[in-house]
Order: sequence, then structure tokens, then C-alpha cells
Amino acid sequence: MQQNSADTDKSVAWLTVSMLMLATSTLTLVALSAFPLYTSTRSPPDVRFFDPRRPPTRDEGWLASMMGYALSSSEKNEVIFLGDSACRAAIDPAAFEKLTQLHGYNLGIVGDLGPDVRLELARSYLSTHPRPRLVVLCVSPVGMERDVPVQWRELRDRCLDCYGSEPQQLPARLAYWIREGTLINWENKFPSSLRKNQDIRDDVFTGRDETTESYRIYDKSLRTGRGFMPLWGNKYATRLNRKQNVVLVDPVWSAGVRRLAETCRRAGVPLMIRLIPIPAEGSENLDVSQIERWPQEVAQSFPNVIIADNPRVLRYGRELMWDGTHINAGGAAKFTERLAQDAKTLMAQGRLSGK
Repeated sequence: MQQNSADTDKSVAWLTVSMLMLATSTLTLVALSAFPLYTSTRSPPDVRFFDPRRPPTRDEGWLASMMGYALSSSEKNEVIFLGDSACRAAIDPAAFEKLTQLHGYNLGIVGDLGPDVRLELARSYLSTHPRPRLVVLCVSPVGMERDVPVQWRELRDRCLDCYGSEPQQLPARLAYWIREGTLINWENKFPSSLRKNQDIRDDVFTGRDETTESYRIYDKSLRTGRGFMPLWGNKYATRLNRKQNVVLVDPVWSAGVRRLAETCRRAGVPLMIRLIPIPAEGSENLDVSQIERWPQEVAQSFPNVIIADNPRVLRYGRELMWDGTHINAGGAAKFTERLAQDAKTLMAQGRLSGK
């Protein structure tokens, strides 16, 4: 009996020690995580998104500017335009407002980041701004044929970890904020030789393009243009060169647009889908029947989805194209006028949400 009692006492003692060690380790981990997490929560969204060890690239600045506007502004827009880089170059909200009296903002981002980032951008905007009367999804007809390319996945994942709002993203988001806070604190103590300014937003963009532009200057320019970034002239070949004639919609993109339609439905906002023009040269034998049917298939499942009166893919001449997938400033003026006519038709039909 005495032996059993002694063994029991030893077990209790070891259990107590183990629990104390576990509690100590947990408290230490919490203490070590608390300060970086505090740093991240106190940092502006764009600063929290950048890698503090180096200046940001222009693409990172572009994405941060769009997410920053979505999260930090509460400006009222009657219309917002979501899409890819072709959208950013194709729609001038200032010209659109003159034609329709509808205030708007262009939230076009890098198309290769995929549908999840665009959906997060829409959710962020709708969570902080007054409800718009219309959301317009404008994408290149040839921009949804593949999932996110390998070279864009790191930026895609970093964006979702930094800004993600879905419950299943919480563990990754918490880990990201702790890691980012740690890096920011380390950079404050031991500045990197790659950085030139205390505030990373004042560092000149890094990357393949030579520039003297910082993120702060770039962000101001984007906001002044309401997200619109015109492309001038004809910089590259405007012929649409493709390996196959059939234009497809990748299932990942199809599912992503349906999630966007559902997000708009829950917010009580109609979603109009518009395809951006492609070059007439080189597209004569292109089979666009699937991409032209696709918006109507989405509309059959979501009553809030609106298809323009003429949903066919538009083809512009060389003089209106900047390259094979982007229209230039002249093309943007023409396409913006087309969208304005669509919006005026919808207003006349009473299909926009209330003011």
C-alpha cells in the first residue's frame, strides 16, 4: 500500500511539473507573440502588407493601394468597377460620372492574382463603404483561361493572409500578422541597407522598371484618377496571338465569379458583367462562343446578375489598342461611353439599387 501511495505521489508530482512547464511555455509564446501582433494591428494596411526588409514593387504598390482604399476609405460611390489590368486601363470613372451623374471608382487589379483576391477586395470595400448602386465586373475575355500562375502565387497568398476575412483564413492571418510584426520590429532596430527611408511608403519602387516613384506618390496618383490608369499610344504589338482558337473559362474563375455574385446578392447590389474589347486583328477566327455564353449562365443562377443588352465580345481596331489585351486611352474613352450607356439604360429600367 505504501509503495502504491508513493508511486501515486510521484505521478502527481510529474503531472504537476509537466503542467507547469506547459503553462510556462504557453505564456512565453503568448508574450513573444503579443508585441509583434500589437505592432501589426497598429500598422496601416499597406505597411502591414509590404515586406519591411526591402522597398515594394510597383505591383505590390498597386494591390496595396486598391486594398487600402477599400479598407481605409468610407467614400460613397454609386458604381464600383472590379476587374483586371485591362479594366484599370479601360474605364475612366471621371468621364463615366460626366455621362451618367454616377460617382464611381475603378478597383482593377492584376488579373493573374486570381478570383480570390478580387473577391476579398470586393468584400473589403462593401464592409467599409456605403452600399453602391451597381458593381461592374469588367475583365478581358482571354484573362480567365488559367488558374493563378506560379510566379503570382506568393503575392496572392500574402494578400489573402494579410487581408483575408473568411473564418478559415484566421489561423493563416494570425500567423502572418505575428510574422509581419516581428519583421517590422526587427527592421526598426536593425535597418536594412535596401531601405532608404524610415517609412517604407517613401522608398522608391524596386523591380524591373526604372522609376523614381514611391508608393505614397503612386497611391496619390491612383486615387486622383479614381483607380483609372490610362495607357497612351501603341506600345506593343496589338495583334492577339494565341495557340488555340477557342476562348475558355477556367473552372476556378467560374467558381470565383459565382462567389462574387453571391457576395453582391447578400449586400443587395446588382452585378453587371462586361467583357473588355479585344483587338480585331488576329481575332477573326477566334471562337468566343463559350465566353459569351458564360455571363448568361451565371445570371441564370443569380437574379442580381445583369447582362448588357449586347453581350458579344467587342473588337477594336489597332488605333484603339495598347497591346494584345489592353485598350489605350482612346479605346478607354469609347468603352467608358459604352458602359455609361449601359448604366443609363439600367437606371431607366429601375434596375439599380436604391440611392
